[in-house]
Amino acid sequence: MREIEWLPKLGMTAILSGASGSGKSVFLCKLLMQWPEIFPDVPIRRILIIYHTKQKIHERIREFFGDEKCVLSQYLLPIHLEDEFLGPKTEGAAILWLDDATVDGYCDSKLVNSIACAKCHHNYLCCFILVQSLTCSSSNVWRTIRRNANQLFLFSLNRELHILRVLNSQMFGGASGRENLILSAYQMAKADFEKYLGSKFSYLWINSDVNTAFNQQLRTGLLKGEPRILYEVSGL
Repeated sequence: MREIEWLPKLGMTAILSGASGSGKSVFLCKLLMQWPEIFPDVPIRRILIIYHTKQKIHERIREFFGDEKCVLSQYLLPIHLEDEFLGPKTEGAAILWLDDATVDGYCDSKLVNSIACAKCHHNYLCCFILVQSLTCSSSNVWRTIRRNANQLFLFSLNRELHILRVLNSQMFGGASGRENLILSAYQMAKADFEKYLGSKFSYLWINSDVNTAFNQQLRTGLLKGEPRILYEVSGL
């Protein structure tokens, strides 16, 4: 079996999907605060949080990193993605946090589409798109963003069963016995968080980066203290 590369590649487009209160923002907050330990060779050079309603957790991130490094804004503007704003790649990673992306139409934004489908894959730009459901929009733009996201974190399922079956078929084919691999892994991840941490908050991490082996894509445990588990898919 190919050696497991546990950390996601930088840059990345990551979708965090789950109902309100399922732990998406808390997870992302912890990820950024643990960044120096998780990605010691790539420091954060800039954080841009785009919000519809400002939350305490946004302010917590700004206080932690400082005003020069962390910017809060109600609107995503083209200037935010200019090299002068983000800084040179040699200085580290830039983080774009789109909070509740459905409300302000960012799921259907051509600007976000260009980030997810091009800019993130050629720079140390990491775009985190938070939505309450993978079915938050039926537009072609959102479908393109969803297809090009190389990291998916499922915190809860909200009318997702059909789309999970489609994703399952795209990743693992439609052979008998493979129809519900993602759903089964999600249920196991939920049980594992309860077993090892006694936590009702859990997520399945789907790492669909092109460099990740097919039988190593379903996992959980990116943060410190979480159970690091690979849900292997046999026969691939």
